[in-house]
Amino acid sequence: MTVALPNPAPSNDFDQERFRRSFPDLVPRILAEWPEVDELALSAAAGDVDATVALVAGRTLHSKALVRRHLAEILDLDVPARSRIGSRLARVLEALEATVGPLEAEAERVASDVSRAVEDAESEGRALVRDARKQVDAAEHTMRGNFWTTVFVTLGLGALAGFLFGRRHGRR
Repeated sequence: MTVALPNPAPSNDFDQERFRRSFPDLVPRILAEWPEVDELALSAAAGDVDATVALVAGRTLHSKALVRRHLAEILDLDVPARSRIGSRLARVLEALEATVGPLEAEAERVASDVSRAVEDAESEGRALVRDARKQVDAAEHTMRGNFWTTVFVTLGLGALAGFLFGRRHGRR
């Protein structure tokens, strides 16, 4: 019976670019997995897979192949969580876009209605002011043209008011 042993050689399919991009997020996981590794030395590796493998293997006395496989596992563990979060964010974003579109249209319609109402109110106000000025001008013109009539009408109204109020207060 032959037992297949894992290949201790470095894997050629290790995604070095993804490792480099994810390195800042992986540093805390690497330090938690291998506390013997110095954080400054790890940061100096700057996302280089080979330098990181050599550093961890040198500090932990693990083989480079084992460290490389373990780093690949840590990197792969990071992917599903991010993809779940990414898909959730995508769904939330789609829902927001579906909600925002109609709200924007409604807001534009309301803003247009308010703008029209303000313009109508301003127009009505200007028309009322014009009409009031015309009526005041017409009343002034009438009073000036019929000055004596205005004086006599005012005196007559005053006398009538005096007569009516005088009768009510006991003068009979």
